[in-house]
Amino acid sequence: MSNGRRRILCLLVLSICLLLDLISKNWAHDHLQPGVSQIFVPGFMSLTLTSNTGFAFSIGRGHKVLAQVVAAIVYITLLVVYWQRYFSNNIQRVWIEQLGMSIILGAALGNLLERLYHGTVTDFFEFAFISFPIFNVADVLIDVGIGLILISPYFHAKNPPAIVQE
Repeated sequence: MSNGRRRILCLLVLSICLLLDLISKNWAHDHLQPGVSQIFVPGFMSLTLTSNTGFAFSIGRGHKVLAQVVAAIVYITLLVVYWQRYFSNNIQRVWIEQLGMSIILGAALGNLLERLYHGTVTDFFEFAFISFPIFNVADVLIDVGIGLILISPYFHAKNPPAIVQE
């Protein structure tokens, strides 16, 4: 695939992830009551509308301005690394790694925009079977992107990483 087509596809993936996140948060605000759980998948997941002023897993809750500044710095850093790694040179990177970074950037942009505009991030997915922080579509997409990056070395044509066996 040519670099031009790859750039367009990456921008499309980033945009789709951003839209999925923003649309899902808008839906949650329109259809859920804050703090009231609704069963989504019985025994597995509920929908509970909350706002997170802190970082991941609500760490630093109540430090809204600090969270906004740190989130913006992290996003800008990711964007610079992304640009340098994938577009500023002609080195062909593993496509799945680039796809993973595009997903992360689109999803993280959704959280960043909401954090900058509202001062909080909307979360609404809650596991029913374990105690785990409430999360959103962007969080899921970021995990998917990280997973793609982690498995990308296995897609190199030569010398995939060795699997440690005991």
